[in-house]
Amino acid sequence: MPENKQISRFYPICYYIGLIILVLGCLMIIPAVTAVFSSEFNIFSIFLACASLTVMIGLGMIMIGCHYRQIKLNFGEGTIVASASWLLGMLLCALPYYFSGNYGSYLDCCFDVMSGLTTTGVVLIKDLDHVSNGINMWRHLLTFLGGQGMVVLALTFLSRRYANVYMMYVGEGKDEKLSPNAVTTSKSIWKISLLYLAIGTVVMTVFVVHAGMPIGEGFLHGMWIFMSAWSTGGFCTNEPEYTLLS
Repeated sequence: MPENKQISRFYPICYYIGLIILVLGCLMIIPAVTAVFSSEFNIFSIFLACASLTVMIGLGMIMIGCHYRQIKLNFGEGTIVASASWLLGMLLCALPYYFSGNYGSYLDCCFDVMSGLTTTGVVLIKDLDHVSNGINMWRHLLTFLGGQGMVVLALTFLSRRYANVYMMYVGEGKDEKLSPNAVTTSKSIWKISLLYLAIGTVVMTVFVVHAGMPIGEGFLHGMWIFMSAWSTGGFCTNEPEYTLLS
């Protein structure tokens, strides 16, 4: 009997991890669309394949645990969901990096994904000046997502179990309380972030276009610069130039 009880706790954990993985797979559509508009069809096929794989894994985990989603999670299980989602999400989000050819190894890709999600800003990417727009979009999207909270984003919009969302909200290391519960707090965080993203993108686009960049590239670079600045990730779209002062 204790063994059956222990096994039953696995299913709701699997369900919520699947929700988060599903959202990450859907987010890969954004750099895929960016690649299409930039005529980077090889990068588009990479993101399409990786998104399909990630969505299938997420849906599979949801199907395994869907009948147990009403079970209330405790703090330890919420922490397991958060940490396991970060681990599995890192492995899956690193796949587009790996197949793009801009990294020396899969381990380097995982390092860069975690650097983005934790807004650390240290990167191992090669030849940054010639990285595709699709990969650059994914890099900055990950650091923007990490700044707001990957786990909270997925569970806020896909789960109605407020108590479980709170356990995973705390499990991800969040303690902000803009509203009485974690769902409304995280929604407020994302509304504020997206509003500032829109304003910041317009402002930065004006600056880079004024500096001589074409409006299409200027829009992308303006958005990426603001994403990186807002999350304090420190990512950039080009290799920085250092001047030695005597």
